[in-house]
Amino acid sequence: QQYQRLSQSEQQIIKVFAEIERPLSLREVAEKYRDQMRSSEIMECLQSLKRRSLLDRVNLQNVGSNQSSLNFYHIHPVVRKYIQSQS
Repeated sequence: QQYQRLSQSEQQIIKVFAEIERPLSLREVAEKYRDQMRSSEIMECLQSLKRRSLLDRVNLQNVGSNQSSLNFYHIHPVVRKYIQSQS
């Protein structure tokens, strides 16, 4: 039911997470949709998906950088399986 209530943009973004089996950064998602959505719209979609408990945000260590960690997003395995079955 949650999936059916998502906006078209949210569905597009969550499908990317279902296809790629590793956490993705905001930058990676933004690069994928840079010609279709504004960065602010992508961020809103990610936040909405997180609020709906369809995505989680994780911190991964960024080796060789001044930053201690970067924010990445990943999809729950059950959600991934459902979305893959819908395609």
